[in-house]
Amino acid sequence: MFSWFKRKPKPLPGQKVAHQPPGLVFPWHKGWKLTALDETMIAVPVAILGDNETINSVIHCDDSVRISIPTATHTDESERITFWLQPGESVWLSKSCQGVVVAQSEGDTVARRFMLTEVTNDAEQGDAPYPRGM
Repeated sequence: MFSWFKRKPKPLPGQKVAHQPPGLVFPWHKGWKLTALDETMIAVPVAILGDNETINSVIHCDDSVRISIPTATHTDESERITFWLQPGESVWLSKSCQGVVVAQSEGDTVARRFMLTEVTNDAEQGDAPYPRGM
């Protein structure tokens, strides 16, 4: 009855779709919006947030995305920011970094799918972010 709640978004013809298995590091270039097609967790280094930067100057996402950010004043290089994405939710960064899809359980090797959309340069400079072509 409520199966329409669980419908996964489908990419439009010509849209870029990436497949990323858990545990393998991938380059995440600034200005590229990842829209989850599958439920997933992505981790990025906490170092993408500089000492005097606000979170929303670097991280942009849908309001419903769950984010975990370390709260210690002195973080080490191994600490990560984690995003929990449901199908259809998006996140993009104003800085390039390396990301990794986090395995949901031991032995999880299923590649997660993402639609890729390039965000306009104006959006990266603080304006409202709109994907190209909208």
